[in-house]
Amino acid sequence: MSERSVLMALTPTHPVIEVVVGHPVGAVRVGGRDYLETCVSGEPFLGFYDWLRTTTGAFVGFRLTIGRGSEALAALVPERPYVVRDGANIFSVFFRSPDAEIDEERSTEQDFGTSRAFVSSEGDLLLAVDANSLSDEEIAAATQTDVTR
Repeated sequence: MSERSVLMALTPTHPVIEVVVGHPVGAVRVGGRDYLETCVSGEPFLGFYDWLRTTTGAFVGFRLTIGRGSEALAALVPERPYVVRDGANIFSVFFRSPDAEIDEERSTEQDFGTSRAFVSSEGDLLLAVDANSLSDEEIAAATQTDVTR
């Protein structure tokens, strides 16, 4: 299977999710908007992340624990109805309702693959993370965002 990345653009109203082959570097275009890579650390690693699942196993989001050397990313994380801060350097992005009951045992991959941050000229943040641990069904679920609050 080819390596693939999930791109999460944190727009004002909802996350725009796309999946691409490989790991983008430098610049990327998502949802008709251009994003340039921002260097928050010297490595393509923002921190450890988990794919969030409910008690029924539904795939509903992403949680990032920002790693040492990437703390500057915390200032770029926008206030959005679908972004939940779990601490100074921990936040979650929900593809489905942020009120979903998360099953911590089903949400503990602690992936630490390639991850990069990009910013649009409008100041919107885009995260690109390795998606190789996700099934095709989970990828499809992520791209069908339906965030309500």
